[in-house]
Amino acid sequence: MSHNVGGGFDPFDLSNSMLDANPRKEFQAASSNTTNWNSDGSTPEDKPIEALIDFQESPSFGVSDPVIDWNRPAPSVNNEYDPDLDESDEPESGGGIKKAIVLISIVLGSLIALSLILIFLVRPAFAPIDQPKEPKAEPKPTSVYKVMSGFDGAPQWEVAFKNPLINGVPSSDGGMVAAVAKGSVQIIETSKGKITDTIKDTTGVVNPINVGTHPSLAVQREGGWTVVTPSQIIQIDGDAEFSTNQIHGVQNSEQPWILNSSGTLTNVVQPAPGAVLIGADENAATWGSANALITANADGAPTSSIPLEAPGPGFQAQVWHGLLNGNLIIVEWRDSLGNKVLAIHEIELGKIMSQQKLKADVQSVHLNQSNTMAMVDESTVISDQGLLYPLSKDSQFISSFGDTILVKSGKKQLLLNMGQQTPSLSPLKPSDIEVTPIGLAAESQLLGFWDGGVGMFAQIKLDPQEDAEKAKR
Repeated sequence: MSHNVGGGFDPFDLSNSMLDANPRKEFQAASSNTTNWNSDGSTPEDKPIEALIDFQESPSFGVSDPVIDWNRPAPSVNNEYDPDLDESDEPESGGGIKKAIVLISIVLGSLIALSLILIFLVRPAFAPIDQPKEPKAEPKPTSVYKVMSGFDGAPQWEVAFKNPLINGVPSSDGGMVAAVAKGSVQIIETSKGKITDTIKDTTGVVNPINVGTHPSLAVQREGGWTVVTPSQIIQIDGDAEFSTNQIHGVQNSEQPWILNSSGTLTNVVQPAPGAVLIGADENAATWGSANALITANADGAPTSSIPLEAPGPGFQAQVWHGLLNGNLIIVEWRDSLGNKVLAIHEIELGKIMSQQKLKADVQSVHLNQSNTMAMVDESTVISDQGLLYPLSKDSQFISSFGDTILVKSGKKQLLLNMGQQTPSLSPLKPSDIEVTPIGLAAESQLLGFWDGGVGMFAQIKLDPQEDAEKAKR
């Protein structure tokens, strides 16, 4: 809104005539419309409105900010009605001063506007102000763990758990891992690093088995088993037990079963009283009975019987410890005098590949992930050729992965490998034991678990020159 005061002066007119105007003259012209300073109605010519305002010359615009002398007595005014005053709010006296203040405000406003115009004329444009950029969120550093030599400590994936883990058990092909905690087991799909299933009320026992041709995991729970395959979950109720190192047979004290690839349990009939189920396929089962291996149909009718070579006169096969490498059977023999022998038989002809006297009953047989090597108790290794080798140190089984078994001797952790002639134990460096190796995934990534989680670690690949130099050392 523009103001038109006294003689057409417009403070917002930006024409050249305004720029050339004299503020003092413009102000005097405006003041000439102010009348009736005296009580008799006369206009004192010697008292213009400038008498109340002192101006000082300004080098830039001619007039500086006005200075009002508020100590000078205000002239009296008549009672003429001024439409700009609201009689309910304003006193009848002092109207001339108020008009002077309004005029002064107008002049000051025009001077400020003129100053801004000159600034823009001199400076073509204001430089844009650079807005501060918001800092980008830095990605959280990847966790780094102490793992076996030859593997990257930064996991390709990791799954953390609130409850401490007791163990981690992979399937034979490394496609799944069972993260075992107190009272529960969670199944992780290793290709994605995602939890697919949770099983509660568990005992902590997990067996890697095959369902048909599918590597699977059998989780023991209260009242039975939960078998997890890559495509389904199978519930087995009752007091069932998976045979040691069993392929996919299930047996309890009353009734043996075959778990086939369709996920169904097929009832099988024992070919002889006391026969132990040690192997199975879709429609047939392999049994250990007396001193022979018997293959029978589901109805119990034998299709073949292979007598096993005894380690000596009077020995009877007492404990069937399962299959190794698909073509060997591990059997514990005893005679009437209490002598005990561990023998490894090939299953086609039943011949003994190797044998070893035992001082006590076998407590455990552990196979590596590839099913090519077995560790008997803490002192014996069985190769994929059926040969028995004593360990130089008593070693406690920890886990198996690939062709290797991780053992503990005293406070040290050792890797048990089968060399060209004999098994070898190579110590892990102290910095390599925070993550416990438990298996290998499909592309030879290391699967490992620690107190708070499970992860997968890639192999560190060396270039050919570095690999050759390492081989020389």
